[in-house]
Amino acid sequence: MYVALLRGINVGGKNKIKMAELRSALENIGLRRVKTYIQSGNVLFESSDAEATVRQRIEQEIAAVFGMTLPEPPLPFGIEKLATANNEDDAYEIVGRDVYLLFRRSVRDAKLSVNLQKLGKPVTVRNWNTLSKLVEMAKELRE
Repeated sequence: MYVALLRGINVGGKNKIKMAELRSALENIGLRRVKTYIQSGNVLFESSDAEATVRQRIEQEIAAVFGMTLPEPPLPFGIEKLATANNEDDAYEIVGRDVYLLFRRSVRDAKLSVNLQKLGKPVTVRNWNTLSKLVEMAKELRE
C-alpha cells in the first residue's frame, strides 16, 4: 500500500488535473486499486514494486501525460536558511525529501510555514485532517 502526495495539483488554479484522469494514468503504469482523495493530488494505490521504482514511474508518467515535474530533496543551503527562520514555538524535521512540521500554536502565525520557500525546492503540504483521512482510506483498502 502506498500513499502519494503530489505537489501543486489543482492548487490556486494551476496544474489542473482531473482526478479520474490521474487515476487512469496511474493505472496505465500498472498501479492497482488507485484511489484519490479530494482534488489536490492525494493518491492511494497498491504495487508490489519498491518505493523508488514506483516513484520514478509515477514521475515519468505525470511528466509525459500532464507535463508536470516533481521535486527532489531540499538543498543543504535551504535547510540552513529554514533553521534560521525557526523559533521555539515550532519544530521541523527533514527526512530525505520529506519535511515534517509541528506548529504548537497556529500555522497562520508560524514563521516556519511562511519560510518553507527557503528550502530552495517547491513544496507541498497536507494538514492533519487530510493525513488522518488518508490513513483511514489506507486501512479500508487493506481490508
